[in-house]
Amino acid sequence: PNPVKDHFNLSFECNKAVNADVMIFDINGKLLINHNIETVVGKNLVDLNIGNLLNGMYLCSLRYQGNAINLKFNINR
Repeated sequence: PNPVKDHFNLSFECNKAVNADVMIFDINGKLLINHNIETVVGKNLVDLNIGNLLNGMYLCSLRYQGNAINLKFNINR
């Protein structure tokens, strides 16, 4: 859900297993979290603890094999 509180859940599908990075940036582009994952074929779920981040707008970037999928989200507690 958006806004989020303490956990950010990212769900996505892959057609092959790849090494990927899930990165969280603040609104100024500062990297706050970098989580390396190995995806599986089919549905993938990444649960990131963001309880230490302040209220505000953030960007989540899923990066793999030269590709990037970016999502904006808001923390509102």
